[in-house]
Amino acid sequence: RPHQASPLFAPARRRSSLVLTMADQIEVGMKLHAMYSDGEFYPAEVVAVSESKKRGKAPIRVHFSGYDASEDVWVSLDKLKSKKLKLEPKAAKAEPKAKAKAKAKAAKAKEWDYSGLEKGMSCQAEAE
Repeated sequence: RPHQASPLFAPARRRSSLVLTMADQIEVGMKLHAMYSDGEFYPAEVVAVSESKKRGKAPIRVHFSGYDASEDVWVSLDKLKSKKLKLEPKAAKAEPKAKAKAKAKAAKAKEWDYSGLEKGMSCQAEAE
């Protein structure tokens, strides 16, 4: 089976016919948050978007605000956050299911049994 190219690396004439992905929405100069090597997200600006196959895993070069250009790094799409970026359909479908599970879990956690408590009794509570 032939390898299917990512929309990011598709020729311009073919890319227009493909569904827009997160990579197609990223432009040089765009402000967003990017994950640094410590695993935290920091304010950053896109300085380059590569279409090279060698940069397939990390095609976006970002500059972290307030730091030298020597701190600029190439990052993958999953290490970027911005309200301007639309999620791909697969990620959007998974989110409501996760929210439903979280709501069900929260509803179960709110049911407490106070039948063993009496007026004047001392007790200790633990915060979540």
